[in-house]
Amino acid sequence: MKRILSITAVAALVLPSHAQSQGIRYTEETRVEFAGMMGTMMSAFGDQDPIETTTWMQDGLLRTDDGTTSTIVNLAEGSYTFIDHETRTFFRVTFEEMMAGLEDLADGTLEGAPAVADEASAEEEMPPEEEEPRVEAEFDFDADRTGERRTFGDYEAERVILTMTVEFLAEDEEGDMQEAGDMVMVNDMWISAEFPTGAEFFEGGGAEWMEDMQASSEETMGRIMEANPQVGTAMERMQEEMEGLDGTTLESRAYVVLVTPGRELDRDAVLALNEQPLSEGLGSVMGDAAGAAARDAAADAARSAVGRIGGLFGRRNDEEDEEPEPEVPAQSVLTRTTTRLTGIETGPLPAEVFQVDPSYTE
Repeated sequence: MKRILSITAVAALVLPSHAQSQGIRYTEETRVEFAGMMGTMMSAFGDQDPIETTTWMQDGLLRTDDGTTSTIVNLAEGSYTFIDHETRTFFRVTFEEMMAGLEDLADGTLEGAPAVADEASAEEEMPPEEEEPRVEAEFDFDADRTGERRTFGDYEAERVILTMTVEFLAEDEEGDMQEAGDMVMVNDMWISAEFPTGAEFFEGGGAEWMEDMQASSEETMGRIMEANPQVGTAMERMQEEMEGLDGTTLESRAYVVLVTPGRELDRDAVLALNEQPLSEGLGSVMGDAAGAAARDAAADAARSAVGRIGGLFGRRNDEEDEEPEPEVPAQSVLTRTTTRLTGIETGPLPAEVFQVDPSYTE
């Protein structure tokens, strides 16, 4: 399966190329927004600046900057360099050392999982009244290639909407599993097969390192998936749905949505928020609250007057005064993450871009 290029993914470098030496530079802007009261509170501090990450690629070299740190990947040397601009220091590791670290991490993850015998003994020792209800999660994944196309500068992109659903099931008092609601990730993406993916800027030098890393990563992921069958099933489903998707994401809006038990996701309602703010400003909310309080006070006064008048002619109908319980919303958006590529430039890049400042210490 060909994977969609993540802007920070080193995997994009593995593909060989015979193109002439040139480079590419671009900036990825990411903005995270919160809905509801959290978003309103955040707005009190003003508009938050997007997180910017700039990427350079050329001749088996990749550099990314986020303003305070940088990373440099050198395929020919098989090395990874991390730079801290605040402390003016850096450290360098080889791909072999990185893979050894990943394997140790995987071993720690698998060793940290309790053995079946340990789980059984723990359950026997736990008093019945302290047993927590069992919770399970089922995964589903869908990739919708809408057929819509749009141009970003010189590059044409295709709209793809990815939806990953995590359905939670919780054990009730009788031991039956009941729906406990869904958490859904909706990612509205514009993917371009025309945008330079990075392969065009790498001569294949050091590609064997990347092949070894990819093989080792797949082995490590396989071990983790084997220890977590549900995750493995979800990954297989995701691979099936993403088969044939190839290119670079030029723009995306990713939503996290909670869906009430027994209800279905309204995807159109989520996507309708693309060009709308997720939360109101604090001033607007306070103004609305003041207006609502005034309206409620006036309504209460009116109801009180009507009640006194009604008392002269007969008993009031108390049932009419009862307010209906508020309806639980079918779904609630928690966050939206918007990502865009800007400042795209192609052409030869200076060698110093891929070098550490000589005044920095290792």
